[in-house]
Amino acid sequence: MMAARSPSFRPGVTLFRYIAGELVVPACLALGGFTLVVLTKDFASFSELVVNRGVGIAQVGRIVLLQAIPLMSQMLPFAVLVGGLVGLGRLSADLEILVMAALGSEPRRMIFPVSLFGGAAAIAGLALSLLAAPWAHRGVEEALREIAEQNPGAEVQPGVVSRFGDWKLEARDVSEQGQHLERVRLWIPSIGETVFSERAQIVSGGEGARQIALRDGALVLNTREAARAMVFEELRADLPVPADLASSMGHDPIAGRPLAALVASAYAPAAALDQATAAREARAELHRRFVFPVAAVLFAALAVPLTLGRPRGSRSSGAVLGIAITVGYYGLVQLAAGLAERAPQLVALAAWLPNLALLVFAGMLYRRLARPWATARESARSGRRVERRRRAGSRSGASVRARRWPLPRYVASRFIQLSLVCFAALGVAYLLVDILERLDWFARHGADFADIVRFYSARIPLLVSRVVPMSLLVAMALTVSLLTGQGELVGMRACGISARKALAPTLVVCVLVIPLSFLLNDQIVPRTNELADLIKQSNIKGMGSTRTAVWNTTGRAVYELESLDLSLGTADQIVVYELGPTGLPESRIDAPSAVYAGHGLWRLEDASRVELGADGRARAVPPERNVDLGEAPSNELDLMHLSVAETRELIRSFSASGDPTTALEVDLHLKLATPLACLILPALVLLFAVSGPPFPSSPLTLVLAGGVAIGYTVVSGTFASFGRGGTLPPWLAGWGPSLIAFAGLAWLGWRARASQRGR
Repeated sequence: MMAARSPSFRPGVTLFRYIAGELVVPACLALGGFTLVVLTKDFASFSELVVNRGVGIAQVGRIVLLQAIPLMSQMLPFAVLVGGLVGLGRLSADLEILVMAALGSEPRRMIFPVSLFGGAAAIAGLALSLLAAPWAHRGVEEALREIAEQNPGAEVQPGVVSRFGDWKLEARDVSEQGQHLERVRLWIPSIGETVFSERAQIVSGGEGARQIALRDGALVLNTREAARAMVFEELRADLPVPADLASSMGHDPIAGRPLAALVASAYAPAAALDQATAAREARAELHRRFVFPVAAVLFAALAVPLTLGRPRGSRSSGAVLGIAITVGYYGLVQLAAGLAERAPQLVALAAWLPNLALLVFAGMLYRRLARPWATARESARSGRRVERRRRAGSRSGASVRARRWPLPRYVASRFIQLSLVCFAALGVAYLLVDILERLDWFARHGADFADIVRFYSARIPLLVSRVVPMSLLVAMALTVSLLTGQGELVGMRACGISARKALAPTLVVCVLVIPLSFLLNDQIVPRTNELADLIKQSNIKGMGSTRTAVWNTTGRAVYELESLDLSLGTADQIVVYELGPTGLPESRIDAPSAVYAGHGLWRLEDASRVELGADGRARAVPPERNVDLGEAPSNELDLMHLSVAETRELIRSFSASGDPTTALEVDLHLKLATPLACLILPALVLLFAVSGPPFPSSPLTLVLAGGVAIGYTVVSGTFASFGRGGTLPPWLAGWGPSLIAFAGLAWLGWRARASQRGR
């Protein structure tokens, strides 16, 4: 009778499971964190739909969840690289890799478990890209169609130009559900004229179609032919579809096609040019669905040489190189899209070009890693570094002994380092998603790589302003987690230093960031946003300094310009309406051309003018020589181009003309209050964490940071929406989230003090 064999211990399997476990957790956290950060940019528009447009929260929540799926498929390769760098970096930092080498397990053996990790990520990516993402896109399309039918004016906002195809609509006041509008102007391209009305209503026409009913309005026709005007009680018109709601949500019809339909479209015979273009776009989308999952394997494999191929003391350089590789990869994705646009026969090569380049680079790194693992050489290298540091320390011993506040300097430096790492990771994730969302647009306009680089260089300040608060929040959670996990907070407390006192330098850093954040948002971001729009208009769209179809409001005047050349200071086919208190035109000025005369004034050439009387009749009157259109007339007002002082001036101008200023006042207070997020968000995590001991675990701290980020974003968007709708005063809409956060800080501080007194 044979004895039962006991299960044998297999060190290789155990080691594989251990390494895989170190990779999976940070990769999942990175994927969720990056997706969440990118989604936060849409939370304001989502809250506006719920609060002021009557859209159900269930519908909006459904759209948010569905949009997260394609984002996850796009962010998966980057998240895999982050997981590999973090997991292997921790093994290197804790000397576990050297221990493995001493036990006869070469670090190169990690390639196998890391590759399997990448393969599993690729399988998950294929499931997302081929099945889940198209399903999610179709779900977004269905949800948007339902919103358009139930709330046909949901995307219309007061004072903002909404586009329905070539039609343009602006209303000064909008009802809760967006259906009832006041002081309306509508540009109808078929007649080339603007129609004004005191009131209007948008109703659903079924199948996504919408109709607008203008009431108590007027239309003043071209005064150079005859002084004519038409006053009406009601005028109905069918609005083209789709409207802004779908485009603003990033809906792409091609991305929603099932795999079978996409293959059929990609290789269908093309008899016409539009059919050939559609087939090329379908082939590009088909290849793209496979490119990113395969890239996950390559990014996972890169983590090994980026971590093990560098000295232990320079682990950060591996992370920096990884971020640079990621930016380069997604830059190649953009170049590939442009190549496919210019050379349709090279669609397949262009789609796989980034992966091929990544494969070549990975091969170069592995060739370097293939050199024999020389533990002795690494030890000698470490010994030389220690000796250099000892000598440097002996030379500057006096200064080191005289250095003050060693603990605050240590904690602050660690927090700053983690903040920079978090800023780089979150910034790259945000940038990558923005690039991917604009791929088709850049390719369609044949944008050069240099113009794209200039465009995103101008957008960097905007990216920085959005990422900095979240970076400080995540860095605070990581700082607390690391100090807790390594027992440093407990050790400090044993030495008589409380956790609050030990971590106070992190808050000092946050306080110093606040004025820098305000300066960035107030002075730099408006100018760079304007520059980015100019690059998009002039270089990418190929219009140079010329603008077409300019349609905007200044004070009580509405102006239309067929074309505008800012470099020459000339404009063609100028139409200027002077509006009355009800929003209807009181006069109209026509001129074939105008020249900029300085100080915002434009000198009209061969102008004509009519006035609209109380009886609705138009009569010709002598025209004015100059009109005030500003230095650079634009298509619509963009608050992202305005500083605090300019916003205040605009509010005074609107108040003088009798126009509503509620939305402007809300935006003003938001501009003033937003920089405080750099302090209050990290402080909430800090005060929660220092309520111990026992101190919260690292996962709990990170979850808390995510909850704080989501909560603050949702509350801020909700308060802003209530403010724009008139439910809350503008100052409370802007400062309310900060006041709630300060109340939370006060409660946490009281709780921490009470806990300490109890002990």
